[in-house]
Amino acid sequence: MHLASISRAALAGLLLVALCLPGVAADNVRALAALPGSPALEVLLHGNIERVRVRGEGPLTVGGADTGAVEVVVSRSGRSDLPFAVETASAKTLVAAPVRVAGPAGAPLEVRAVEAKTGRIVVEAAYRGVLDLRLWRGAAAVVNVIVPDDYVASVVASEIGAESPLEALKAQAVAARSFAWAEAQARRADPGAPPWDLVTSTADQVYRGVSEETPFTRLAALETAGEVLAAGGTVVRSVYHACSGGSTTSAMDAWHSLIPGPRPVFDGFGDSPALSAEPELRRFLLAPPTTVFGGAHPAFRWRASYTAEQLTRILARSLKAIEVAGARDIGSVQDVQVGPRSLDGRVTSLRIIGSKGETVVSGDAIRWAFGDGGVGSGGLRSTLFVLDKSGSEPPYTEYSFAGGGWGHGVGMSQAGAIDMARRGLSYRVILRHYYGDAELARLG
Repeated sequence: MHLASISRAALAGLLLVALCLPGVAADNVRALAALPGSPALEVLLHGNIERVRVRGEGPLTVGGADTGAVEVVVSRSGRSDLPFAVETASAKTLVAAPVRVAGPAGAPLEVRAVEAKTGRIVVEAAYRGVLDLRLWRGAAAVVNVIVPDDYVASVVASEIGAESPLEALKAQAVAARSFAWAEAQARRADPGAPPWDLVTSTADQVYRGVSEETPFTRLAALETAGEVLAAGGTVVRSVYHACSGGSTTSAMDAWHSLIPGPRPVFDGFGDSPALSAEPELRRFLLAPPTTVFGGAHPAFRWRASYTAEQLTRILARSLKAIEVAGARDIGSVQDVQVGPRSLDGRVTSLRIIGSKGETVVSGDAIRWAFGDGGVGSGGLRSTLFVLDKSGSEPPYTEYSFAGGGWGHGVGMSQAGAIDMARRGLSYRVILRHYYGDAELARLG
């Protein structure tokens, strides 16, 4: 069984008829109902604020009332009934939560926020939209309320790089917009969720406000305005990653969960090698074909080595953070064994044998086991790797990994999207390649 792929012979046809492919043609972009509630996204900038200064290009309003000032300062008042103090150069007023600060339509707001616990400046940037000061579990949170296309124009630059080809930027814009809407819908439906939709880090999507925008990222957002990926009438959580290394994987293999839309694909032209077979995968990693997308990425191929002593120290910390079965204390590392592989070649489980016991780490957690145990904590670049050991039998003295790609491997490869765009493929073809189980739709 081979993964889905694009044949070299089909390239010319794709260039000519890309917009006529099922599910991606312009006249096939069907409308979806808008997300219930606010038509804007609500993004947490920081969750424990003592004081926020907001400057605008014209007079600011607070709670809909014109202050006549271009700068206001909102701080904690120390009172429970009127928890915020709003100051301008001429007045100070105590007000209830939430506090909404808005400027002239479309003009950015300069925000400088000081953390309550430390007094550090934790937010210092310009944002489009409006600013809300809200109370959440006794702390003051500053939230940017922003229309999706303005949010996307910034996120695209942070996530894929503003210098990427326009078609890759547009593919990223649709993926970022879809992810944001799907997350917002899920969190608003959760009565225990905090009063915002997204955060600004890789826990959701990197968002740094106006400073990241460029004319091309705004163009990518506007030329795809309202477009999302959907399945069964619902916007999908269109995850993506830096580089596939030549094949993407399923959400089930990465996280043991089902996400409609992303599908495992051989990320290049031609038929997929039998990557679930170790000898074929080894050849693919050590001598990759030129037909694979994303080969220019610095992590397209990578190596990492650990001595047994190094690995013992790393795993003693990381396995507790991952909280896998048997992670309490396995002692010094004696052996690391690769378990089954998915059809796309990724390791789905890794058995770690120690002097005091053993444990099995599975899915995307394998990467973090070689870091601090948390997402983004370092470790292996991907789970697409082969493993060599030094020594004839356990306990082995060194473990050497040769791998491909960077990230969880689910959904769109950003390096692949850039490569496809440079080869002349449109954003619709790029999205169809990585999210073939979803259709392009437009929020109504």
